[in-house]
Amino acid sequence: MQTKVKCIHHWEIEEPNGPISEGICKNCGEKKEFQNSIFTETNHINLDREQSHASSAQEKKWNRWFGE
Repeated sequence: MQTKVKCIHHWEIEEPNGPISEGICKNCGEKKEFQNSIFTETNHINLDREQSHASSAQEKKWNRWFGE
């Protein structure tokens, strides 16, 4: 009985051209689809809000540090 060795994939993914790109493992030839973007309009809004909060927190930290 042969033991099947699990491949440690090394994906080569085609250039983005739409929402999905195909990848091929350089080691075993397995094919897999990869999403080029996981963002929806809701995610963009949430991300913008998170970045805004992070920016405000960084400004406050900066001002405390430099006494501004």
